[in-house]
Amino acid sequence: MSAPAFLDTGAIYALADRNDTDHVVVSAIYAEADRKFVTHQLVLIEAFSLLTKRLHKSAALRTVGALRRSPKVEVAPMTGLLDEAWARCERFADKEWDWIDCASFELMERRGLREALSLDHHFEQAGFVLLV
Repeated sequence: MSAPAFLDTGAIYALADRNDTDHVVVSAIYAEADRKFVTHQLVLIEAFSLLTKRLHKSAALRTVGALRRSPKVEVAPMTGLLDEAWARCERFADKEWDWIDCASFELMERRGLREALSLDHHFEQAGFVLLV
C-alpha cells in the first residue's frame, strides 16, 4: 500500500464536477484501490463553499458528505494547526500561500506526507509532489 496523499480543495471540486477538465485524471487517482488520503476540516469547508457557489448546494452536500464518511479519507483535527499555519504565512510572506494552504503544508509535514492530490502549484512551491 502506498503512503497516504493529501487531498486538496481543487481536486475535491474536480471529483464532483464531471465537466471539469481535470475530472477524469483526478477521479482515476482517487479511485486507485490502495490509495488513502488525509485532509483537514478547513479544506472540506473551502470545498463545500466552492461547490455550493459553482455547482449547487446538493452537490456540495453529496460530495463533502461522502468524503467525510469514506474509509479512504482521514479528516485530521485542527489541533494546534492554525497557529503553526499562521506562523508559516508570516515566514513566507513573499509567497501567495493563503492560511488554508499553510495549514495543509503544516499537516503534511506533521504526517510525513510528500504527495498531494491537488491542482494548486503552491504545493510544489512548498516542496511537495503533485499527483496530477
